[in-house]
Amino acid sequence: MSRVKCDTEGRCEKDTTYLADVSGGAPCFALLDVEKGPVVSDVAISTCLDTYSGKGYPVHVRRKAELSSVLNWAISAGLPNDTDAGFWTGYVRMLHAPMHSDGSVNQEVRKNRTLFRLQTDNTIMPEELWRNESQPGHLLDKRDERCTAQSRPGQQPEYLGIDDYECFPAQMHYIVCQVELKASGSNS
Repeated sequence: MSRVKCDTEGRCEKDTTYLADVSGGAPCFALLDVEKGPVVSDVAISTCLDTYSGKGYPVHVRRKAELSSVLNWAISAGLPNDTDAGFWTGYVRMLHAPMHSDGSVNQEVRKNRTLFRLQTDNTIMPEELWRNESQPGHLLDKRDERCTAQSRPGQQPEYLGIDDYECFPAQMHYIVCQVELKASGSNS
């Protein structure tokens, strides 16, 4: 894993870390508010947006190798690895799964991988990012698990990959923001 502390490199926002092996226009990362504990998905989204003036979002990598780099970096930056709580990602199923009369959630919607998209640009979540073939919707119950996270950071490589979770109320996860590069010549 190749990394450079961005506040000295100058292309990332202060207190973020540049991961050279993450492609695209947002290769800078920050682990936020670990001391406050894990949060629900909406808090992660709003915290990233607010902290980085609309240029930070929960992790939205495109390849599993990139997810692995972010996970390893986050653990080295202080992400607890002795818990199920990992970090939220930016892929969300925008469509709610209808509830059947027996209290179960419609599995056609729940298990449809093409419905999980980035909130920033509507990109479909790449297949390889799912933790395994049982995701999404591995539990057949009443939960409408629309949000996504990398969980169980201490149980790698078995748990490398994204799982789906309820957005609220939810199992809570930590905040890792993926932040866009500063514009060339920007001093802020």
